[in-house]
Amino acid sequence: MDEKRATERSKIFWTIVRKDSLENDEMGLGFLLNISEKGMNVWIDHQQKLDTQDFNIILYPPEHLNSEIIELTVHQIWTKDHNNGSMIEIGCEFVNLSPEQKERINDLVNKHKNLILKGAIMIDY
Repeated sequence: MDEKRATERSKIFWTIVRKDSLENDEMGLGFLLNISEKGMNVWIDHQQKLDTQDFNIILYPPEHLNSEIIELTVHQIWTKDHNNGSMIEIGCEFVNLSPEQKERINDLVNKHKNLILKGAIMIDY
């Protein structure tokens, strides 16, 4: 656990779509809460099925970052109920990230951090 926490996490609140990785079906919308080189935390509606531990997440970065969407395969590590059970927080680790995907994640996180440092956006949740 300490090894996973050694990687800095960036607080982010972006829209995501959760997809079944086998059938490629969209399972529903959610929100990205934070992201690091190793994984991410997301919120999804409690009514979405969690019948598999491996699934795909499509990230939709805000338009002001001028970045394309990115699809990532993740493995569910843990879950936690939120908002009286209406949302589920899922802790995920990335599965088989390509060097290009790692670079795109780092680029997105760095662009986001730079905007926070400039005071252009604030994250407080």
